[in-house]
Amino acid sequence: MKISFIIADTEDEIFGRCVRKLMTQSYITQNIEPEEYKYVDDHMKEINTYLYAIGYQLDFNRDPGHKVVGLIEKNPDEDLRYSLRENLKKNQTILLACIWKLYLKRIDELKSEDDLWFEMRELNKLLDDWSALKNKMSVAEKEEAFRLFARHGLIEILNVDLKDPDSKIQMLPALTLCMERKDLESKVNLYKKKEKSTSKEAEKVDEKKEEVVTDEE
Repeated sequence: MKISFIIADTEDEIFGRCVRKLMTQSYITQNIEPEEYKYVDDHMKEINTYLYAIGYQLDFNRDPGHKVVGLIEKNPDEDLRYSLRENLKKNQTILLACIWKLYLKRIDELKSEDDLWFEMRELNKLLDDWSALKNKMSVAEKEEAFRLFARHGLIEILNVDLKDPDSKIQMLPALTLCMERKDLESKVNLYKKKEKSTSKEAEKVDEKKEEVVTDEE
């Protein structure tokens, strides 16, 4: 389908940019990409005409302060609204769960939208306390996860140096849409169970080693 059949030639560039963003990232968020959000909102009919041909349609969340747009499949049984469309690694899922925890805490304390941020020291403490993470995440792993979350409009990195405990990360409204709570909790609980079973197996191995040493003595 030629785009020129849907929109004026002068709008080819921004039309294509918005569609690519919708296909490659989970959301376009108004307060992060206001130009793209406004264009999609103003040209909803034209963009949907194009998306229908490839099996998608626009899905808006218009709550004040939480305005985002993403895609859902035309078949309601295959709704993508809560999908980050990424296969997250174990440590990335746990990191996302920790950010969710901080987000919910901030919502309870909320004075304004600008207060939805956290410092790295807060996140690091949660990660250190998390039993499912046997090995601590490296700075490089955190940077990889943050770049991924930022690309999908879940966070905005306010300070680049993640080694600095005072570095701030802005949490964005799409966090509440990226995955259903029950799905996230089930994954985290699964990791915890695996970690417990792994720990028990390790303890058994250590006990056997001790028995062998004792017998030799």
